[in-house]
Amino acid sequence: MEEPIEADKIKPKRKLTIVRLLFGGFFLWLILRSFFFQVMYIPSSSMRGTLHEGDYILVNKLAFGSRMPMTLFSLPFSGSETYLDWVIFGYHRAPGYSGVKRNDVLVFNLPGSNSLPIDIRKPFIKRCMALPGDTLEIKNGIIFINSKQTTGPQWIQQRYFIELKSGTDGEELIKRFEIQKAAPSADKIHYVIFATTYQLNQLRASGKLAVFSADHIDKKAYTNSLFPHDPNFKWNADFYGPLCIPQKGKPVQLNSKNISLYRSVIVDYEKNKLELKRDSVFINSEYAPSYTFKQDYFFVLGDNRYDSEDSRYWGFVPESHIIGKASMLLASSGPSRNFSLIH
Repeated sequence: MEEPIEADKIKPKRKLTIVRLLFGGFFLWLILRSFFFQVMYIPSSSMRGTLHEGDYILVNKLAFGSRMPMTLFSLPFSGSETYLDWVIFGYHRAPGYSGVKRNDVLVFNLPGSNSLPIDIRKPFIKRCMALPGDTLEIKNGIIFINSKQTTGPQWIQQRYFIELKSGTDGEELIKRFEIQKAAPSADKIHYVIFATTYQLNQLRASGKLAVFSADHIDKKAYTNSLFPHDPNFKWNADFYGPLCIPQKGKPVQLNSKNISLYRSVIVDYEKNKLELKRDSVFINSEYAPSYTFKQDYFFVLGDNRYDSEDSRYWGFVPESHIIGKASMLLASSGPSRNFSLIH
């Protein structure tokens, strides 16, 4: 006759099984998040027109290849100024099934000379407008790539001045078409708005729009907060460039006039020492009339062009900073949104 199994002996086995399942589930989630897909939240209005604040998107890391940083840290040594001493051995990217294309919506870590490792810097999301080797120029708010005018997605927002017909409830109309105001209206008739072509056509079809015009920045206006932050390049958000995007293996001529365009690439991203002596450039103490880039770079813009901090402000996005491609809208804060692929 078999002896009955005591209940107290079964409970530890069940607990161990649950712990294993939880650990296995966490490990699987970590693998999927690190190398395959990641869900991200949209915190700002810079991609309005395509993505709104509060939206959740799926980031595809397989498209360009999963990035695998090799980062170690230790407790501070004597004299360390930071809590952790970071040791970076480099970044390796697995093969992807496609390269970055113009108009892809990219998720990347914020570029800059931040002392933190790349993979733990703040993630940003913008649309890729120019690829490595391209020459980008913005004229009167219109983007030209290699001297050819581009036709971006219909959801890109531009800034317009509008005048509504007398007697119109401007606030109700603005709310109905989900239009973002650039500034409050004093009389509820005159507005400066951020709107897509689709929204503008809705306003026109309503019969309430009296006058509208694109509200572009004057060509002579210089915005010193724009990259490369150099008065030799008197650019603004509507008149920008021409600017050549760095490409891996492609040399660029260097001189005292254009060095501000590529200083951050050479020093911050490719870890060289740069000096300017009179009209000559020296890299790692050697005279450098040219420089050959070690990786690819990209130029990105927000779809809400006049309310976006993007490449116009901080320059190029290095390939090593790219996390993946925003491929699908999972959940939205706005009504009647498209949950298919982001275009």
